[in-house]
Amino acid sequence: MAREISPRYLSELERIRIADLLAQGMNASQIAHELGRAVSTISRELRPNAHATSSYRPFHAHALAAGRRHRPKELKVVTHPELAAVIESKLRVRWSPAQISRYLKATFPDDRNMHLSHESIYVAS
Repeated sequence: MAREISPRYLSELERIRIADLLAQGMNASQIAHELGRAVSTISRELRPNAHATSSYRPFHAHALAAGRRHRPKELKVVTHPELAAVIESKLRVRWSPAQISRYLKATFPDDRNMHLSHESIYVAS
């Protein structure tokens, strides 16, 4: 079963539908109208996701798009041990991630490396 993603991204089912509509001879404008998407969305989908055979393959396109969405970026708490230590000490005394985030910004106003959103603290903890 395909993982749910934001509706702003084309789903695997939409990509299959695009392939079917292309096979029926529809152009990007007609496909966009059929799917209720912008023509630019369909055009951007077709160009970079074309298969080496120059045909559109929906599963190949979906895999390429998923790979581009992935952010191979290390968590800030991994690359900044001082930040990790402060967060860990506050979590030990049962501070919430929102409290920790506000504390970091107030305590280190000029050091952006010591700022972290509460969402990132949830992910890191």
